[in-house]
Amino acid sequence: MRTLILDVGGYATQGGDGQEHAGNFCCSGAPPFFVVAAGRGEKAAQKLAGYLAVQRVAVLLQLARDRGHWFWHSSWGSPPVKQYANPLEAILQHAVSRAHDQLRRMSGQTRGISAMHTALTAGMIQGRELVFIHLGDTRLYRLRGGRLRCVTKDHTAAMKLLREGSISVDAYHAHPGRHVLTKYLGGASPHDAMFGAVDLAPGDAFLFCSPGVYNALSEHTMQNVLAGKPQDATRKAKALVLPAKNGSCSGSAAAVVVGVT
Repeated sequence: MRTLILDVGGYATQGGDGQEHAGNFCCSGAPPFFVVAAGRGEKAAQKLAGYLAVQRVAVLLQLARDRGHWFWHSSWGSPPVKQYANPLEAILQHAVSRAHDQLRRMSGQTRGISAMHTALTAGMIQGRELVFIHLGDTRLYRLRGGRLRCVTKDHTAAMKLLREGSISVDAYHAHPGRHVLTKYLGGASPHDAMFGAVDLAPGDAFLFCSPGVYNALSEHTMQNVLAGKPQDATRKAKALVLPAKNGSCSGSAAAVVVGVT
């Protein structure tokens, strides 16, 4: 079985006052990991919450890799007793939990900020599998066979109503609860996070993104950008993010694109 080749790139832009979320990202290789966050709360807290969460998770994931492999770092103490479906889930949970704790400690201790919350989606690749953790309304998409599918499920009040059958799909798209998070870092326990794993195959493309991307673009447009050639991953990420700058979502967005060949 031949080795997969990954093309990874990210891009983010921040909007002005009044934005509903602030996007941040990190992507790093060998072996690769990806993090996207969308901060919430007061204007001063939005950028800071997402930034701190991404940086904290990234630092810990960097500690967890050595010579092309992932491992539980000795400085973290004993591995968790809880049984995870995949060992990488334990590493992701640890990193996200520490970011969560940091936001909670800093809330109320930073001048002008009473609370810092953020949505976050992060993933790690090992072999031909992408393992991810998810909280809030950042998203992970996969393009396969020319079709785009959202892998994660939003943790929002409107999505909860939709799953319960209380509102229709049409009502969901106009519901104010689309922006009300039910799970996030800095508030709800990160132990309620969604975990998942998807396989990688040549021709796939993955997109980690903040709400600023999918609120500004239709899934059809996102699909066309990811499937387009010969742009590299960074250019595709930029093409997905820039429409938010002048769109209806106040110009804040972040995206990480992973192409597989």
